[in-house]
Amino acid sequence: MLKSLQARILAFVIALLAGAVFAVGLLSYQQLRSQLFDGIERDARSATTGYAFAVGEWLDTRAAMVASLRAVAGRPDAADYYARYAEAGGFDLVYAGSPDKRMVFAKPQNVPEG
Repeated sequence: MLKSLQARILAFVIALLAGAVFAVGLLSYQQLRSQLFDGIERDARSATTGYAFAVGEWLDTRAAMVASLRAVAGRPDAADYYARYAEAGGFDLVYAGSPDKRMVFAKPQNVPEG
């Protein structure tokens, strides 16, 4: 089949070209795969950092709101302040208890005495 020199040289050149194309394809695949994984990891880290910052800010804001209620905790109109804070801060329930076992809620609750 490959008896002539021309046929052998042609087969050798075709084999070389096929090998080169395969090697370039393999290297391109490896490089692209590495870049894709690096990009995915970078995007995931960025999203995680952004969400962590947002949650931290949300918690800091809520903690500051709760801390600011200390000033009105003993006032007779504290329930009005609690209701406003619950609405503004997105809290389900705002309340405070005193050492004499008295509770003040933003919304009326069915809580037994004591």
